[in-house]
Amino acid sequence: MKDADVQRMFRQLDLILNLIQETRREMNLLKQGGDHNADDPLIPNRQLAEILDLRPKSLQYYRKKKILEAVIIQRRVFFRRSVVQKFLAEHFNQKDKLCNLNIWKTR
Repeated sequence: MKDADVQRMFRQLDLILNLIQETRREMNLLKQGGDHNADDPLIPNRQLAEILDLRPKSLQYYRKKKILEAVIIQRRVFFRRSVVQKFLAEHFNQKDKLCNLNIWKTR
């Protein structure tokens, strides 16, 4: 094996190690996230859009306007269940069918 190949492998390993460390830091921040705990699962962006019958762009707009708080991990967007429930309670009236759906059943 040539020295250039070995150096390239070490650079790639360094990149992988940095990615792992960054992910660990983000996960630790999530665990320390205040009043949120394991009973408050994260819902992926696409899944929430599907549940609410919205486009992902609509959720992006709500995030941009700070109407709906999101958690971003490795460039992937998630929403806490409690934040979504609060959003629904505040932004949908009682006559709306969306409020009456029991979409948060746990298995």
